Amino acid sequence: MRIAIPIRRGRVSPVFDVAKRVLVADVEPGAEPVYGRTWMTHVNGHVRPGQLVEMGVDLLVCDFISSGLEESISSSGIRIIGQVCGSVREIMKALVLGGLDEGDFVSPGHPVRASRYRGMSRGRRNGGTEMPRGDATGPYRPGGRGRRGGPLSAGPGGTCVCPKCGFEKPHATGSPCQETSCPECGTRMMRK
Repeated sequence: MRIAIPIRRGRVSPVFDVAKRVLVADVEPGAEPVYGRTWMTHVNGHVRPGQLVEMGVDLLVCDFISSGLEESISSSGIRIIGQVCGSVREIMKALVLGGLDEGDFVSPGHPVRASRYRGMSRGRRNGGTEMPRGDATGPYRPGGRGRRGGPLSAGPGGTCVCPKCGFEKPHATGSPCQETSCPECGTRMMRK
């Protein structure tokens, strides 16, 4: 399978529509990928799908891509995995091992990750374009989630658990589980 990843400084380029370089790799599960780099010669979105077809790309792995360009590329028969971010080397390693685990390379705006940041953009979601009181203090939410000990925080007890390997350890007060790495596999832990 031939994979294309827009790159910038060794990471997935944040916006495919304006990416200048693309890493193209022939990847087979369990085999060492064969790499090549190419420049996207046209910034014009209407030309990019044709360039990918000429390169023989089967799969495009990218972060943000405009809906029109995504539609055009998909209609050319190229599969797209979007809202992926991180080190290109780590992403390629995951693809060689059989696929991308959605939790490891999820872009910050992806719904999986957005659920961790509930309420952060509430002013805009309700139709506003700036902070509700205009003083950069954010929306007033009585009874909302507190930060480290607020009214609805999880409290001092409990257990931190690794979502990948299942390792458990008692929660340490003042140290959120999400900021703790699993000693077995290095994945960020979750509160049980």
